[in-house]
Amino acid sequence: MEWVRGEVVGRGSFSTVNLAAVRRKHEDPPELMAVKSSLLSESSMLIREKEILDELAGCPEIVLCRGDEVTVESDGRRLYNLFLEYVAGGPLSELCRGRAMAAHDVRRYARSILRGLRRVHCAGYVHCDVKPENVLVAGAGAAKIADFGLAKRAGEAASGGGGQLRGTPLYMAPEAVARGEQEPPSDIWSFGCVVAEMATGEPSRRRRAGEDPAALLFRIISGWDRPEIPAELPEEGRDFVCRCFARDPRERWTAEMLLRHPFLQFSTDGDGAASTTPSPRSVFGFPAWVSPASPRPSAGSSTSSPTPIERLRRLSAGSPESEWDASGDPSGHSAGGRWITVRPLQHCNSSSIDRSWISPRFNQRII
Repeated sequence: MEWVRGEVVGRGSFSTVNLAAVRRKHEDPPELMAVKSSLLSESSMLIREKEILDELAGCPEIVLCRGDEVTVESDGRRLYNLFLEYVAGGPLSELCRGRAMAAHDVRRYARSILRGLRRVHCAGYVHCDVKPENVLVAGAGAAKIADFGLAKRAGEAASGGGGQLRGTPLYMAPEAVARGEQEPPSDIWSFGCVVAEMATGEPSRRRRAGEDPAALLFRIISGWDRPEIPAELPEEGRDFVCRCFARDPRERWTAEMLLRHPFLQFSTDGDGAASTTPSPRSVFGFPAWVSPASPRPSAGSSTSSPTPIERLRRLSAGSPESEWDASGDPSGHSAGGRWITVRPLQHCNSSSIDRSWISPRFNQRII
């Protein structure tokens, strides 16, 4: 595939996302896609993301992976490039940040996101970083979950051991901050934060004036900072969000259960009639969600987990202020939008790349 790299549209801890155009004969205008790139020596997370997206392929509510390629730049750098579906609507954060969305829009986007999460969880994965910036708007009421760079297998210990955290603190479930426990219910908590933000136009959690990160995290762990249930939603919508914010993850509703909640039982043109399946009135209406057993630690590995206080220190130490800013996109776009021709590197493919995990570092989110 011949393609050219365009302007920067996003930056992450280890990668940069560019708009790109696919060059094809007799095709005008060229087809657009997004290219997520990192140094080949730091590409383990992107390679892992491709493996996950390939497994989740076929779900309309998850961004499509179009392949990968290793290239060499004019300065000699080798880049690993992950080709992704271009979603023109941009991140959900641009749609809801600073302004409340109408209840009918909230429920449509919520249903679309939940369908994606249901697919993720049924495949045995946890996204670990559900937030408006990682949900792309694919049309009126249609959304696609993106950025699986922090995703992990359900029941799998985080890379590095010791209950290492992944995600963005403002959207983390209490058990994720307190115990490093990130399973499907923690995605549901984060999803609830997204729904609340759509309804109000503001993050459901925020730092108080003069508050340091450790104080915010302590409020999350202690339960003193349970996100507010948006008064802007109708009664069934408030109940819907409450099901996402059950403090005990075992009592939190699953994606499948939430899809059958009365708040999401509506019909739209082209979407068919509302479901006639009765919605459960409580968590006991479904079999209990059982967390997959965590793998036993291998010989010689550390079995100790950090205490909540140690976890607070890790989360709050050395984090730039922008990590805690709820404003969203941390990076600007390239000024010129100039197209740069990319040359494929011959005799190199992803199967020959070292797939071991690389050392994590802090940036916009925690891993």
